[in-house]
Amino acid sequence: MDPVSIAAISAAVGGSAGKLVEKAWGVGEKWLDSYFKDHQPAAQEAARENALDFLNELAGRVHQLEEAARNDQQVTAHIESALADPDFSALLKESLIGSSRTQDHDKHRLLARIVSERLRSEPEQMVALCSSLACHAVQHLTPKQIEFLGIATFALLIRPNPFPPPLPPHDFGRWYEQWLTAHISPYLPLSPVSNVDLAHLESASCIRWESFISRDLKKSLSPPEDSGYDWAFDDFVENTDAGKGLLELWEKQIKRTTLTTAGQLIGIYVHDDKTGTTTAITW
Repeated sequence: MDPVSIAAISAAVGGSAGKLVEKAWGVGEKWLDSYFKDHQPAAQEAARENALDFLNELAGRVHQLEEAARNDQQVTAHIESALADPDFSALLKESLIGSSRTQDHDKHRLLARIVSERLRSEPEQMVALCSSLACHAVQHLTPKQIEFLGIATFALLIRPNPFPPPLPPHDFGRWYEQWLTAHISPYLPLSPVSNVDLAHLESASCIRWESFISRDLKKSLSPPEDSGYDWAFDDFVENTDAGKGLLELWEKQIKRTTLTTAGQLIGIYVHDDKTGTTTAITW
């Protein structure tokens, strides 16, 4: 990775995001040199290229954060002073080194999301505390395990926020089925992970597999009772690919899965990336 590449990334986003990337590489180069000092030159070069891909993703995400708060000087100041926060600096170091060890672009994107969202959180808040746990876990998960966290988090936790204003029952049922299908379709075809995958997810502190628990999918997906809404659950799971696929995976695995906070955070970010949405985290 040469300085021109870093300069190009910084120039492309500009502003505080560009400055953060330059500063990140200023210290990140030392972190990588120290971590890979006894490795072959080819491994060192590959690590630098992988880290560049991560930094490019991080720059884009921080730029989006900056643009969304264009007139908020506090956000800009927070970005510019981020590396003075020891917790953020430690998270960035772990993410940079973790990204350097893999060519998986999707992992780079996920790690960049974890780091950039940390900029929105104050120290000692739940998202900030979970970010380090999630960063560590992502490095040790397979793509299929990461995807499982995404669909499991959706099935267990993510719902319309807010639900639409009062609609006639038929109109609501049609709207809700379309909403569910849009959120499930990016995962199709759905297939169970292996028992080894589940054990590994538990080892990475992302889930707890509780064989004695049996949740009901209709109850999980249905709108709150006080909303007054009802919908044709049976029709959804019997006559749509999204419903059939989710029900099968639910019965085999999701209904006995309990997500940890780290698993939830990873799952939310994965689902947002797959669907192009942004889930509000209200911990």
